[in-house]
Amino acid sequence: MRTLRNSLLACSVAGCLAAVGCSAPEDPREAVRAGDYQRARHLWQLAAERGDSDSQNYSGIFCYMGLGGRKDRECAYRWFQRAAKNGHAAAQLNLGLMYRYGHGIPQDLFLANQWLYAAYLQEHPRAEVYLRSLGGLVTANQSHKARSLARDYIPNAPSRGPRPADSDEAQ
Repeated sequence: MRTLRNSLLACSVAGCLAAVGCSAPEDPREAVRAGDYQRARHLWQLAAERGDSDSQNYSGIFCYMGLGGRKDRECAYRWFQRAAKNGHAAAQLNLGLMYRYGHGIPQDLFLANQWLYAAYLQEHPRAEVYLRSLGGLVTANQSHKARSLARDYIPNAPSRGPRPADSDEAQ
């Protein structure tokens, strides 16, 4: 009887906590599916602050696009940079694109090359296209140095080798 009473009490307390919003943290993906971008942004940022690189990238996306709050390219830059330095390929691509086009930060083609190449090494499906868009905008020497620096941000770097445009640069 005591076990049943304790179980009922535990269920009642859990139900009351859930009713007043004290339930376990929600999944930000569920908040997105429900159309609650403000809640999703908040949840992504909580996880991002704990160091989760996926959440850092999503926080950057939400800041960049103004989902669940105002557009804030500086905020996007900070989150993308944190995730990129943690080896997150999509964040490396996003950061590279911010540098490539100067969205919210000064345009820097060297850093664009570095981050896009890091994403490329991790086989991000769109990285090569954006790397090719830099063709002729950076020197072969700059490209070589950027590629060298990019490898510092690749966890267990695959041996993908130089991108096809590299052979053209050397000639």
